Amino acid sequence: MKYNYGWCLLAVAVQMAHAGNIETYNLPASKVYQGYCRQEALRLHPGVIAQQRLLHSNGEFLLRNGIQAGDGSEWFVVCDLANGNIIREQKLADGKI
Repeated sequence: MKYNYGWCLLAVAVQMAHAGNIETYNLPASKVYQGYCRQEALRLHPGVIAQQRLLHSNGEFLLRNGIQAGDGSEWFVVCDLANGNIIREQKLADGKI
């Protein structure tokens, strides 16, 4: 019994030591705008995101969303993750993502 009580005290002490740590975690710059990019893509073409792909080119990160729009059309929307801007939209001709 002595040892179990000791482990409990140790666990409580560790939790109390970390309770004062209020540092926040910041996402890397390449991922900050992921949620915003999804929202903007769906705002432009309401529907369902059927596919997502993270692209990396020349030090830039892009997010490509494949959207199945509510009207039956299918779109690719590419967003720059450095600033959240939509940089390209493309409607698919054959309707397959």
